[in-house]
Amino acid sequence: MSWYYTPSQPYGVKGGLTAKSKRGDIGTSWWSKGIQEGFLPHSYDSYISRGKNYARRGQVISVKTEEGQVTGYVQGSERTPYKVTVNFGYAEENSGHEKALVHYLNENYTSFLRMLSGDLTEDFSRDIRKNTGFTLVPEGRFSLKTRCSCPVGSEVCKHTLAVLFILSEQLDEDPMLLFTLAGMDKERVIGEVRDLQYRGESADEESEFTDNLPSSEGTFWHMGDNLKKAGYFDPGDEIAVLSSVSGDLYKGLMKNTSPYDNTGSISEDVDKLRIKAMKRAADLLRSSEYYSEMLHLFSFLAEE
Repeated sequence: MSWYYTPSQPYGVKGGLTAKSKRGDIGTSWWSKGIQEGFLPHSYDSYISRGKNYARRGQVISVKTEEGQVTGYVQGSERTPYKVTVNFGYAEENSGHEKALVHYLNENYTSFLRMLSGDLTEDFSRDIRKNTGFTLVPEGRFSLKTRCSCPVGSEVCKHTLAVLFILSEQLDEDPMLLFTLAGMDKERVIGEVRDLQYRGESADEESEFTDNLPSSEGTFWHMGDNLKKAGYFDPGDEIAVLSSVSGDLYKGLMKNTSPYDNTGSISEDVDKLRIKAMKRAADLLRSSEYYSEMLHLFSFLAEE
């Protein structure tokens, strides 16, 4: 009598995470491929093939990215979904380099803004490591600690690979997740760099423009030409106003002045823009709830 191995069939999932790739590779960006080069050598070709199949069939229920770790749930042939955890070894090596990282991103803000908009170059990734000691995208194989609640256990099984393939496509869309994998949550990175930018701009603005502000009513609004030459104020350019004016500076500029001049030639435009710009500027600079709008604004500025 002959014995044949009959592969088990997984239970179907409604609303599972499904890979966009229908054949071939999963993950198109150079950085997601770089991460794959680190974890694929830890597994067998047969597991890799099955992992892709699971990712494409929507068997992955969820993927959660935390600092240095990914947790996912995958529906297999048992009724209870399997829990997958993956720890990235290079995240531990990055500990202690976070401060240098934030300062470097602050100094190279244009490149950081491009990364926020989804454009990460290999040169920028290498420069980060060279100048800060922080590995954003490791080169070659790196250490992994994996665990799946399936019978295979600690090896890089098909369930683990399915989670990692879904992660690869998430990285394609948002390279900022690389910071989280590397041990520093992306929201924390954005917040700390933004704070440095805000403090630096506020200090420069106050020292240059608030020491000798005019005190007589209406005088400030006759300084329009000088402020325009400084690239600081243009009633017709809302983007420039939003990017250069802070709440504290506004209070200083408006002290003992009026938004209206005697001729009324620019008062209406200035007043409307002032109200709109200051409300949005305060929200954008001080609240992470406006991240998407801030990203759009800063991406526009980076292209200028």
